[in-house]
Amino acid sequence: MLKPEPMTRVVICGLNQDLPDVSHILSQKRLVHLEDYGGEDEGFSAGATLDYGAKVSEYLVRIRSLIKILDIDAGSPVGIKNANSVEEEVFEKLDGLEKNILAIHKNHRDSTQKLKDGMNRLGSLEQFEPLGINLESFSGFKSMSVLTGTLSSKTEVSIPNTETVRKDDMIAVFVPTDGHEEVERQLVKAGFKSLDLPTGEGIISDEMVALESEMQNLEGEVEALGHELEALNKRHGQWLVIAEEHFAA
Repeated sequence: MLKPEPMTRVVICGLNQDLPDVSHILSQKRLVHLEDYGGEDEGFSAGATLDYGAKVSEYLVRIRSLIKILDIDAGSPVGIKNANSVEEEVFEKLDGLEKNILAIHKNHRDSTQKLKDGMNRLGSLEQFEPLGINLESFSGFKSMSVLTGTLSSKTEVSIPNTETVRKDDMIAVFVPTDGHEEVERQLVKAGFKSLDLPTGEGIISDEMVALESEMQNLEGEVEALGHELEALNKRHGQWLVIAEEHFAA
């Protein structure tokens, strides 16, 4: 059973040039509990933060960021390395490794977002495709507005001075701009639910075919980039965990 040991307060004095090395050694030995100094002892004042401490904090933040990006299991690291060799390796290779990981992560994130946006657009086009209206015909008018959405096919509507295109529950109503609000109120009263107008040009079915091909390419790209991140995890994961544990000590 572990027993607490009494602690004695000590003040270590020495040359300023030796302070970084002494502080680093004491931290590694884990035999001294360092605490904030309030300046209560005459003749002793708190100094500035050591450059080494700021450097360690910077590297620790960067290493932890990479561990999070690669989804590394930050359990107990495998193997023991000399503290000096760990620092030398980190100072030597972290910049290049970080640049590589961040670039792949950005590409993976961007491709994933493009895939998500594309799937949302494809779903929207699938709703409008049965209407048989070209994409450019939904917008670009100066004196006419277009209302698009869903309305039960069992609901009959007849609104003067409008042109209506329907297919099943989908509906598009072309109405003079000055009567837009009144027509929309009548449609909503009948159960109409508005959908955002689709954008683009050409036949919707052609756009869907092109978009499906693009989505397949993006799916392959996302999968490949994901494999690259997994490979980086396996190749550098334990090293990053060892480095994180060292700088966090």
